[in-house]
Amino acid sequence: MIEPSKRTDLSVFLRRFSGSQREAYDEALRAFGDDFRAVETICQRMRAIENNTTEDSAREDQSTVVEMEGRRWQVRSCLMKLGQSEILLCESATERGSEFAVAERFSDDSPYARANGPCELLLTGTDSDRLRHDYVECERKTLRLMATDIVTQAQGRLAEKMTEQKLKPVLDAVWLTLTNDLPRQTRRQTYEVDSVNRRRHKIHI
Repeated sequence: MIEPSKRTDLSVFLRRFSGSQREAYDEALRAFGDDFRAVETICQRMRAIENNTTEDSAREDQSTVVEMEGRRWQVRSCLMKLGQSEILLCESATERGSEFAVAERFSDDSPYARANGPCELLLTGTDSDRLRHDYVECERKTLRLMATDIVTQAQGRLAEKMTEQKLKPVLDAVWLTLTNDLPRQTRRQTYEVDSVNRRRHKIHI
């Protein structure tokens, strides 16, 4: 579980809570602990991609060549490993030079692979560094959407226990806990996020 004591802004925020507000916040952490850990883990993996500390290759039992949308792609590196899939940086030669892609490859026995095939093309471009950056930004938008969903669920769970005025700071603290590792678009982040950014399938650790 995320430790609020390690987050200065959140610690200051929590000191203003009444006893009932702190109890409500702690209840949210317990109730959605798995979700908090999932968000924190993915944030750490995003930082690893930005710092170029990704895996050197794909899983040893997997091919270094993948086929997507009628084209063959060479796997250059594994950006991130998830529970039943891995995010790959791939390269394909064209008449205009190299083209790069970020793709998700699923385990053969995963529900997604059985229904849709083993690989999904996520992003393409001619600059691999820019592509990695764009992928990270897409995933951060997804994380904010995940955080929004969690806050909404927490609101439904806690709404009957306190007034709306007292609950609002608790929900703000839950949001801050979930998004504290994400870059701030503004000093006071809002958890009203455009649903257009939602991905077709959730991230699984």
